[in-house]
Order: sequence, then structure tokens, then C-alpha cells
Amino acid sequence: MRYALISDIHANRHAFEAALNDIDRANVDMVLCLGDIVGYGPCPVEVMDIAYEHIDVSVLGNHDAVVCNKFSSAYFNPQAKRIIEWTRDSMRESDVDYFNAQAYLIDGDHFKCAHSNFVQPDSFGYVMSPEDAYNNFQAVDDDLLFVGHTHVAGAHVLSKGNHVEWLAADNTSSMIKLQKNKRYLINVGSIGVSRTEVFKANFCIYDSEAKTVEFRVIDFDIDAFLDDIRELDKPEVTNYFSHLL
Repeated sequence: MRYALISDIHANRHAFEAALNDIDRANVDMVLCLGDIVGYGPCPVEVMDIAYEHIDVSVLGNHDAVVCNKFSSAYFNPQAKRIIEWTRDSMRESDVDYFNAQAYLIDGDHFKCAHSNFVQPDSFGYVMSPEDAYNNFQAVDDDLLFVGHTHVAGAHVLSKGNHVEWLAADNTSSMIKLQKNKRYLINVGSIGVSRTEVFKANFCIYDSEAKTVEFRVIDFDIDAFLDDIRELDKPEVTNYFSHLL
């Protein structure tokens, strides 16, 4: 099986469409979303419609959880809080029902997915340090774990002696060959809101037969994305992306 693992779309329809076009060419069997379909970006309703058509299974992200009242926006910084509250007001009943139906974890074929972490998935804490990663490895038995949330693609690798190494994904597509004597916590990055120097869409393709995880880095129409922000004319969204504008 070939799985596309996407996360943190954040209402960026142009990045989402570009990633899906790449996924279509990659002979993927299933699209798994690790949460945060909405939040930050200017097109939550349009992105939800695309998600209904293309995502096979999704877990609940913290922004999505605010929409369906399973997480408080009080945990967000003031800017993100204003955006997600506007997003929540924009959502349709069907969108709220969609998020309400999502779990915090996906159990795959010898792998597991969460939005943020496996120690306490509904807390939406970050996996940043080797110590964070080690605690997550101790919380579950699977050797292959996938998360999003930080918007930074890469892999924490646990080897003999309980040593955890961080392998950062660069700004070009790259591949990891999974080894039997190691465990992997893969951050798939963000489709819609990159937090690296290069604003591109990031996701992963996992091939369960070849035992590979490929980091994909895709260009999208940033000018069209910025046009969506300008046309929306919501100060909270405009201010969040002011560095791009």
C-alpha cells in the first residue's frame, strides 16, 4: 500500500490542490490527513469541500477541535484565536459534524498517526525535542509513527541504546529507507503554512511494501493564495500572513 500523509492544510486551497495533483501522479492508495484542515488560512469552506472529496481518513487537529467545541481557543495566541473563531463562525453544520466524528488517533497497518503526540493526543502538545520523541515512543508499541502540528518536516529516529536522532527534511524531496532495528516518529510537515524559509507544501508518501517514507515538497501558486487573503479582507488573516504580503 502507498499512503499519502498530509497535515496542517490550514484553509490554503492552492497549496492543497497542488499537493493533491502530485498525489494523483504518485499512485497512492489512500490519503490520510493528520488534522488542522482549517485555521489560519482564508478559504475554510472551499478547503472543506476539497477534503470531503479527497481525504479517506482524518484525525482531529487542535484547530479543527475548536470548530467542534472539543478544544478551547483560549490555548491559542491572540492572533490565531481571532482567526479560528472567525473560521468557526464560517463553518457549516456538516463541517462541524465531520470534525465531531474524527478520532485523535489512526491505527494503520503497523503504523499509527496523530495530529500532535501519542502521550496525550487530546492535549495537542508538541513533539519538538529528542526527549519529547522518546516519551512518545514509550507511549505506544508501533515502530512507525506519524504526526504533524509543528509544520516542520523530518524524523525522530530511535536506535539501540535509546538514542534519538532528529533528521530534518530539507526543501527538496527526499526519502528514508526504514530499518528493522530502528523506530521512527515522522513529522509530515504542513501543506498550507510552512514554517521554514521556503513557503511550499510539505507532505509524505509511505510505501508499506518498499518500507520507505518520502518527503514531498511542492510548489504552489503563492500569488493566488495572497489574492485569496486580500479578497477576504479580514484583518486577523491578513495580519497573520503579513510577512508574505
